[in-house]
Amino acid sequence: MPRTPFSLLLLSVPLASCRALKNFDLIEIADAKAHNLEQLHQRDGRHAYVGALVGDVEYLLRTGLRLGEGGALTLEPAGVAVPEKECLENLVALARFDPADERVASLQILWACRVATECPWGLSRERAVRVLGEAGERLAIGPPAGLAPDTPVADAADVGRVLGRVLAALVETPTAVEGSVDLGEACEAVGALVLDVAGGRRVLFALGRLLSDPRRTDRERASLAETLRDVEERCISQTLASALGDEDPRVRSAAVEAAVRSGGPGVLAIVLPQVDREPNDEVTATVLRLVTAGGLPEREEGIDAGDYARARERWLGQLVRHAVEHPAGLVRVQAMRALSTVAPGGPGSLRSEDWEAWWFARAAPAVEAAATTGPGR
Repeated sequence: MPRTPFSLLLLSVPLASCRALKNFDLIEIADAKAHNLEQLHQRDGRHAYVGALVGDVEYLLRTGLRLGEGGALTLEPAGVAVPEKECLENLVALARFDPADERVASLQILWACRVATECPWGLSRERAVRVLGEAGERLAIGPPAGLAPDTPVADAADVGRVLGRVLAALVETPTAVEGSVDLGEACEAVGALVLDVAGGRRVLFALGRLLSDPRRTDRERASLAETLRDVEERCISQTLASALGDEDPRVRSAAVEAAVRSGGPGVLAIVLPQVDREPNDEVTATVLRLVTAGGLPEREEGIDAGDYARARERWLGQLVRHAVEHPAGLVRVQAMRALSTVAPGGPGSLRSEDWEAWWFARAAPAVEAAATTGPGR
């Protein structure tokens, strides 16, 4: 007796019973998580208390196995008691998928960027920033960088026109000559757009859909994937730069960790000078923990040795100042642990007096040298 494929068995289940399957999902589908996140977020950034949330099995049944084709689900909206919880759960579930699938990776980055910049709940923003840190490390995007405040950016119409050229290049017949659109040129036009995070999300969504089309040739996939990665990097970089100034200290702490993870220890050269203005002790302690784990930034190629030595001296002085003068014990202890890492010749203790004495003793020879070579000597 021939066996019925599992997919056909699923499709034979009456749709009326799909909602009962929501809490008994046997599979995980990235598109279902993205659909739920879309339902949970209104255009103004607030959470939605009414939406058509689906489980993975229900999503599979209703889309008929046509994953990634973007067909809209027609569902009856229902009340969402705690949208914050649903948002966080779906975001975490989406982040668990393998980013080796380019379309899934674009969904992960798209939604992490949106949640990090728009979601009203700090826990979700924090988690989104950590997702971007993982993606930034994987893509090696470098230090985060935002757009200048007055930079003119492409609006929805600009993005639509350029994406229209990409689509035209993909659907054009091989015999078309006059007025034909080259895919490479169309992708270059996407790369030339000045995109903010919102515009970048539009591009990620569209390119991810185009990449999921099984009709794409290897050449087309390569061009689309290269353009997609460029936009992903820009979105991550801008979002992390924005998160460094988030109002929630937990998000700022996550952003510092994500920035160092994606940009390397050299990012600390940017972060350390700003620590003195940080009002939250936990964020300051996070920076110091990163110094403890990875040390101070090393001199990079092209940096003058004297300039680097002076910068390192300033960083050491800053650490000693935190170890001796900061009112919070958490920060003082973490500063001394950082000093034990970056100053192996120091006392290596957790007593502020020891580090203060070490600092003055270390500075004494330089003071004496200046005195013997000063005016009148």
